[in-house]
This record gives sequence, structure tokens and C-alpha cells, in this order.
Amino acid sequence: MVFERLSTRTGHAYLVLAFFVLPVAAVIATGESRRAGPLATVVLWTVVIHHGLFVATSVLD
Repeated sequence: MVFERLSTRTGHAYLVLAFFVLPVAAVIATGESRRAGPLATVVLWTVVIHHGLFVATSVLD
């Protein structure tokens, strides 16, 4: 698996960034009273696609 090639510190940083920081930043960027802008939409779609690929790879590996 991919994580076997990464150091522990790098793997933890990747997980925190991909699964916590980026989704929170995207949600904050969308705001409550307005539609999501193009940057927030791209970040949200990137997070969704990344998570889907991560789950698929984990299941198939």
C-alpha cells in the first residue's frame, strides 16, 4: 500500500491534511449565506474524489 512507502510523520500529515484540513477549509470557504464560489467548489469536488479513490483503493488492496 502507499502508506508503507511513507514515513510515519509524512503519513500522519497527509491524513490530517486530506481528511480534516482541506474539507474544513472548503466548508468555511462556502459560507452559510452564499453559494459556493469556484475555488470552494473545486476543493470540495477534489476532496470527494480523493476520498472515493482512497476508499476504493483500500477495499481493493
